[in-house]
Amino acid sequence: MPILEASHLRKIYSSRFSATQVEALSDVTFQVQPGEFIAIMGESGSGKSTLLNILAGIDRPTAGEVRLNGSSIQKLSKRELAAFRRNHLGFIFQDYCLLDTFNNEDNILLPLVLNGERRSAMTERLSSVARRLDITDLLRKYPYEISGGQKQRVAVARAMITGPAVLLADEPTGALDSKSSEQLLSLFETLNRQGQTIVMVTHSSKAASYASRVLFIQDGRIFHQIFKGDQNRWAFYEKINDTLNRMAGASHA
Repeated sequence: MPILEASHLRKIYSSRFSATQVEALSDVTFQVQPGEFIAIMGESGSGKSTLLNILAGIDRPTAGEVRLNGSSIQKLSKRELAAFRRNHLGFIFQDYCLLDTFNNEDNILLPLVLNGERRSAMTERLSSVARRLDITDLLRKYPYEISGGQKQRVAVARAMITGPAVLLADEPTGALDSKSSEQLLSLFETLNRQGQTIVMVTHSSKAASYASRVLFIQDGRIFHQIFKGDQNRWAFYEKINDTLNRMAGASHA
């Protein structure tokens, strides 16, 4: 059974002050199986970030449905949806979205605090996640005291602390240098091997080559998808770039 399903998603943005409408997504349908690592690629304005926000319940589709573990998230109220996101989805942002007035430990624990978890349970989860991500020595520091790569690891810990069914990442390497990017992607690869389902939006072919499947979005539609299978990362990277070149050719045809 798919862990995440997007069915005939359509998203139209309209202005209150003009009759102009922009169709960001048009009839997008795909499934994510448990334990998959999927990358979503496309040019700026292709609809990939809109798609991720709809999968996360941050935005609502004009038409279509998103189901997580068989349950439709469109049927939830705003309050129910906020709780659902905290309990079932982990979201990683390009710009970290950490609070500088909180130390890293408090940033990580925030979703559990909002859920009303007991302190003992929070401490146990924090210890496990911090060891797993190798950030134990960063917990008492503040976000402004650590590097970009370390901030993103803290952000991953915050996303992982609730044990989410799906980890959603929006350009997670976009603000990182090459070394920090590679460390983060290796971390994602390890988490995925341990069973974590990941859906990542990225512009980077290198980042996408860590995934097991890549969906290509063009003009709000799925243009193509490719699977890594038994290919090594370099061969998959080349295949990704070949597909991107085909997309570029199609858009100028």
